Amino acid sequence: SENDNKPEFKNSSIELKFHENIFGGYKILFEGAKDLDEGLNGKIRYILDCSSNNSKRKSKNLILKENKNDSLINCFPLFEFEIISQSLINQYDQLALKFIPPKSNEIIEHEYNLILYAIDYGLDHNALFNFMNINIKIEKILRKPKFLLNEYEFIIKVNSSLMKKGTILGNVNAESNDKRKRILYRITNKTISSIEINSLTGQLFISNDDIINDEIHLLIEASYLLNENEDFKSFAKVKIFIRSINYLNNISFHIRIQSLFIQQLSDPATFSIKKNTSINENLFQLTISSSYYPSD
Repeated sequence: SENDNKPEFKNSSIELKFHENIFGGYKILFEGAKDLDEGLNGKIRYILDCSSNNSKRKSKNLILKENKNDSLINCFPLFEFEIISQSLINQYDQLALKFIPPKSNEIIEHEYNLILYAIDYGLDHNALFNFMNINIKIEKILRKPKFLLNEYEFIIKVNSSLMKKGTILGNVNAESNDKRKRILYRITNKTISSIEINSLTGQLFISNDDIINDEIHLLIEASYLLNENEDFKSFAKVKIFIRSINYLNNISFHIRIQSLFIQQLSDPATFSIKKNTSINENLFQLTISSSYYPSD
């Protein structure tokens, strides 16, 4: 039958997101093109062009002419293309793209722009084609742990300056999107021997009874187990404020009588109000203030 319909994609462009740290790679299914031609003329051949820079310099007709016997252009070794199923009854083909992370520490891009060509089954120079842009986003492995905060602040309220063994000061947290790697925590500037950190959980605690009054500054390191490379370490600052409850509750108030209808008794917070006091009478002014913490 006459070949006068070019393949038609459902979308002019799609976006596929892959994770770099999936061992062996995996594939994502997506819909390809369909051709309104009947019979073998309606069967589509695909070419996936992974060399987006080259594609911009050359015309698409030239790309197809130079690679008419290929199905992949510059896709090895990161990408594999697969036709899952094809239909001759005016339905979109089912396709799949596989991303294979490199085994070595080879640097890969965050984003790739691929072009998928759909060509009708005729292999002569008059063959009709269409194309779809495929934008690939790669979620890369964090080369080093990442703290949730750059700086942590913890306020510890105490009854006395004696800090008891086992007192929890706070938690720091780092994360990695490579679940195979275990994160270890360490205090790098240990000036107070009784402050320790759980190397696996990031919990800061008092390891022995100790008298601590001051503001404490720590630098916490997060690294991967069995990896001493400095490039794979992250750091976060920690401030710990020890606050005495006695000072925190140091609030004062001042009362100034403003009416003859009220009398302040021996207890400064106790008053006597005359019965004939009118409504909306201003009786007194109360001023409440708190003292600054001594070390602030």
